[in-house]
Amino acid sequence: MAHITTNGVRLHVQRMRPADPGAPPLVLIHGLLDTMASYYFSIAAAIAGLGFDVIAYDLRGHGRSERPPRGYRVDDATDDLTGLLTELGVAGPVHLIGFSWGGTVAFRYAHRFPDGVASLIVIESEPPTVAWADRATDGLRELSTHLSDAEEVARAELGALVPAMARRLTSRARELAVATTLVEDIIDRTGLVDVYPDGWLRCPLLLIVGGDSRLHSRLDSILGLLPPCDVVVVPGQHHQLLAFAPQEVAAAVLPWLAAHRDALAGAVVS
Repeated sequence: MAHITTNGVRLHVQRMRPADPGAPPLVLIHGLLDTMASYYFSIAAAIAGLGFDVIAYDLRGHGRSERPPRGYRVDDATDDLTGLLTELGVAGPVHLIGFSWGGTVAFRYAHRFPDGVASLIVIESEPPTVAWADRATDGLRELSTHLSDAEEVARAELGALVPAMARRLTSRARELAVATTLVEDIIDRTGLVDVYPDGWLRCPLLLIVGGDSRLHSRLDSILGLLPPCDVVVVPGQHHQLLAFAPQEVAAAVLPWLAAHRDALAGAVVS
């Protein structure tokens, strides 16, 4: 395990580097109340097998990264990613894959640094807008209440019958949602827009959504914010695609990544 301090926070980082020193860098960004493990148990190894320099990290407050009491705005997460790449010595455009909140962070990074992204894959995610923040407000507050209640109910009614790992995960999630400014920061509307300008996203984009997810019900409005892109709908699935449909996600991600890696490499050579 490696830790890198950047933007005032200590981040847990793992890297899967191929033998080729010129392998294109690819960063995996996980969702809220999750860790990089969601990728390690699904698609990370297969992506590394394609010849990418795979970088995974726990977002601030998550997993084995430091949990500061504040600093959870989308731009804080983007600054963390920027600093992480600098500390790792990663130069040039990177490929980004983000799930849920991680995809929103990836969208924000591509918006702020349009020349810094080679390709973008987002899974069950959308760009940060004022409307997105409005929807997130009730959801995050409901989540923090649910986590608090769930832990108390589990301890009172189930006690030792609740697996220790499940109790730890619930407790950590509750601490993050309740003991930090995460809920307040994530829905901070500072710098958010309602409409993105034409040409704001300059890299190839793949959007993956569950056919039964809330995001899918808003797909047309989300696509209205984006340039023409590739869309994959996984039938019968809800939000947690990495957990419940890893094979379907891999089937969409791997050939798309390979094709765009080769196309970008050809453009550089030519």
